[in-house]
Amino acid sequence: MLANRSIPDSAVIPELAYPDVLEAARWLCDAFGFQERLRIADHRVQLSFGSGAMVVIQRHSEREHRSSVLVRIEDADRHHERAVQHGALILRPPTDYPFGERQYTAQDPGGHTWTFSQTIADVDPASWGGELIDSITVSREDLLGEAAATLIKALNAELSATYPEPGATHFRLDPEETKEGRGAFVVARIDGVPMACGAIRKNDEETAEIKRMFVVQKARGRGLSHRVLSALEAEAARLQVKRIVLETGPRQHAALALYERSGYERIPLFGEYIGSPMSICMEKRL
Repeated sequence: MLANRSIPDSAVIPELAYPDVLEAARWLCDAFGFQERLRIADHRVQLSFGSGAMVVIQRHSEREHRSSVLVRIEDADRHHERAVQHGALILRPPTDYPFGERQYTAQDPGGHTWTFSQTIADVDPASWGGELIDSITVSREDLLGEAAATLIKALNAELSATYPEPGATHFRLDPEETKEGRGAFVVARIDGVPMACGAIRKNDEETAEIKRMFVVQKARGRGLSHRVLSALEAEAARLQVKRIVLETGPRQHAALALYERSGYERIPLFGEYIGSPMSICMEKRL
């Protein structure tokens, strides 16, 4: 089967309809760990998960609960002939589309919609209005590097504005605490541009602490926070600790939701956060 940048490699691709496509895609990334692959305006988003994929599509009314599946095939015309011979209701005949696919759509006896798609060209999504997202990388970087400096400066500014009360912010993280064997600092990039970061440091033989979690405003809603958190949890596993702790605040609603969905539970304030009225501490057992 030919490859095409405009469509996932998976052979069978379910399509799920939601009233708000972008919000649904963001939630699926944060809650279930999907990764945004390609976005078509605000009405269609391709998501990937390992070797699998799905598409979030627009639901046009509350009464509509459309179930549809996209299946990649080698020969759309031959497949179409077979479907017709067996009584399938053809909704759209085989047609060439500008995104490099020849497709036809049929309805089965249960009313479900099936689109069968033959790749005829490898097409750059930008040529037909798509935005390829799947160029996200998350990797360890130097806390003293340029990317870290830029992201942490933006993080500190946002936290200072969110919590102007004296003593409400806790910025300290030493470079030595992110060295191999003691912790890590990771940066998420989109097309090579730093867009998110996070750190983890080993507090004792059983405990590691997450610090400096941040996603720049324009990159929010793409699942970066989940990917950074997952990378930090992997680093914690390498440190062989038994639990991860963190501190956040009551005005960071998205962060609290992310941590709760990821299995973190609230605990009493610890360490430097004891006595801090704006601190919320959380823990996850590994």
